[in-house]
Amino acid sequence: MIVESGDIAEIIAATIGALGAIIAAVLAAWLRRIPAENRKRRKRLRNWAIVISVLAIAGIGYWVWSLSQTRIMITYPSNGARVELTETISGRSSNIRPTQEAIWVVIYSYPDNKLYPNESKARIDADGKWTSLNTEIGALEDQGQKFDVIAFLVNEDGQKELEEYFSFTGRSGLAQLPGGTTEYNRITVTRK
Repeated sequence: MIVESGDIAEIIAATIGALGAIIAAVLAAWLRRIPAENRKRRKRLRNWAIVISVLAIAGIGYWVWSLSQTRIMITYPSNGARVELTETISGRSSNIRPTQEAIWVVIYSYPDNKLYPNESKARIDADGKWTSLNTEIGALEDQGQKFDVIAFLVNEDGQKELEEYFSFTGRSGLAQLPGGTTEYNRITVTRK
């Protein structure tokens, strides 16, 4: 299993929430054991229980919120990898609406300073794993050149514009992608 920075934030938030809830419960139990005449100690513990409970609620709230966020990560190739002319790019995603959105892999060419979308959108499995087949990274003569592999989320309008781009022959790359595209992950690779 690959742990990404977003996963680490979720793990930390869930851990803080769980620990906060446990500590708040322990403090509440201690509060019940303290005699009523020891008000100063009881008040201090009660204040700590309130602070920890608020932190626990905030941690749990952040964790629940983060589960609803769209995520797209490239898992193959890895950043800095040496790649072939044609590769299958793969990754994982969450909270994609497949009837309205699609993942498109786009290659940014440093030698050309242009963007080259793959000819088709990525296939997304039910568990969020996705693959972009036959992704061309540069041309035959680009051995040793650097390229960025970028995962974009594209809405319906952006998909229509990309499909129009592919209907023309002699595609020479794009200076920018059409509207309706959002970059989610970018890695840099070098051609073999």
